Parts: sequence; structure tokens; C-alpha cells
Amino acid sequence: MNDPYKKNVKKVLITALILNLSVATAKMIYGFLTGTLSMIGDGIHSTMDGCSSLMGIISVEYASRPSDDDHHYGHTKYETLAALGIATFIAIASWEITKRAIDRLLHPDPASFHMSGIWIILVTIVINFFLSRFEIKKGEEYNSSILKADGIHTSTDVWVSISVLASLFAIKYDLLIIDTIISFGIAIYFAFAAYQVLKENILVLTDAAFLDVKVLKDLALKENGVIGCHQVRTRGTPTNAYVDLHIQVAPEMTTLTSHRLAHNIEDRIKKELPGIVEVLVHTEPYPDPDDED
Repeated sequence: MNDPYKKNVKKVLITALILNLSVATAKMIYGFLTGTLSMIGDGIHSTMDGCSSLMGIISVEYASRPSDDDHHYGHTKYETLAALGIATFIAIASWEITKRAIDRLLHPDPASFHMSGIWIILVTIVINFFLSRFEIKKGEEYNSSILKADGIHTSTDVWVSISVLASLFAIKYDLLIIDTIISFGIAIYFAFAAYQVLKENILVLTDAAFLDVKVLKDLALKENGVIGCHQVRTRGTPTNAYVDLHIQVAPEMTTLTSHRLAHNIEDRIKKELPGIVEVLVHTEPYPDPDDED
């Protein structure tokens, strides 16, 4: 993981941490001063958003460490593990909202909501909406799984706050079933978001292929002297990928020439596909006597 990537990702996460804690503080103060339980619960959820941002900052710091005797391929998967942790937070939010919706369906709550709290909710909705869009956009720009995951988690606070507003109007007009229906919809959305984050990062941890093999073959075959290319394999993440492949060359090619050829292929692939940190090229003769046995 390069220093500019680390610096940029941490800057976004620190911004998210500060805003999430500010939003949480405002909600919690109002909730305790007025005794509004729904606002206190929303404040706790915002605090969890801040915790996920903090976890992201710590993971990026660990992930940026160079390879050592215990981690020959570096520490980048710490970021992937943190993204899985955030996905777990999203899944928990889905479960908690589902439980709340079921409880309200079985035991309608005649609770009231203080109208003066609307402005706090509206302001926090706006802050979290733009913050989540910002994190997801930067996550795509930097190919950062932790930023995208944290952005999705921040967006859950937007929907929770919208649910609180819906509760207000549902209570005012004695239509609690509407709030329950909205809560179920939000819970389903969170569950789907958690699944998407889990799926993407589990593929990384299981070394799933994510680069187009044909593109890599075509890049290798552009080098003069390469007769064939096969057994192409990839793993890693868009910012920390590893590739290995086999090339076939004329049997009479010298070791020095084939060595230079392999380096040319490595340089070409790294130039054309940023994010690849290592390309391992295995050279073999064409035709290969071992294949004829």
C-alpha cells in the first residue's frame, strides 16, 4: 500500500469520524435533555458509525505496513478484514431495526416526539447523506474497500433518521403501521448492503480472480519473442494485485534474452494495469518436451 493511498484514505476516514461523532453528540444531548428515547437510540447508532470510521483508520495504518518475515505479501488484508467488520455492523443494524419493527407491530407504542428535534434530525440527515456519498465516491476513486464499506455504513444512519421522522408523523396521525412497514423496508436494504460488502471482501480473502485473463494474455503476447501465454492467475485487490503467468518462447532463446523479455512483460502489465504490485513470469520452450510425454 503506497503512502499517497494511505494518506488520502485516512483523511477521508478522519473527516467521517469527526462528523459522525459530532452528529452523535448532538442527538445524544437532545435525547437526554428531553427524554426522547428514539433520539438517544439514533445517537447510539451514529456513535457506531464513528466506531466503524475509527476501525477503518486503524486498519489502514496496519495495512500500510510493508512486508516482513511474518507477512511476505504485506498487510493489506487488514483493510479487507475491517471492511468485513463494518459489514457486520450493517447486518446488526438490519437485525435491530427488524426487531424494533416486529415489537412495534405486536405492541403499538403511543410514544410522542418533541417537534423541536426535527431540525436536529434534518441537519444530521443532510450531513450523513453527503458524507456517505463522499466516502463511496472516494472509495471508488481510490479503489478502497474500507471507504466504500464505511460509506455504506454511514448511509444507514440516514435511513434510521428518516425512520425516526416517519415515526413522528405516524404517531401524529395515529398510523403506526406505516412506520413499521418503513422499518421493514430499511432493514431489508441494510441486509442487502451487508451482503454486498461481505461478498466483495470474502472474494478477496479467498483469493478469487478479479482481473480479465484475456487482457493479461494480450499484453504478454505484444512482446516480440512470445509465442504463447497460458496458466494466467490473479489474486488480491484493485490496489494490491498479484499476477503469475507462463510464456512460451523459442527453445534457442538465451537465458539472458528470456529474462529481459519477462521483465518487459512485467513492466508492460504494471503500466497498463495500475494496482498490480507483482508479476511473476515463468518461461518455457515452445514446443515444450514435457507436454509430449
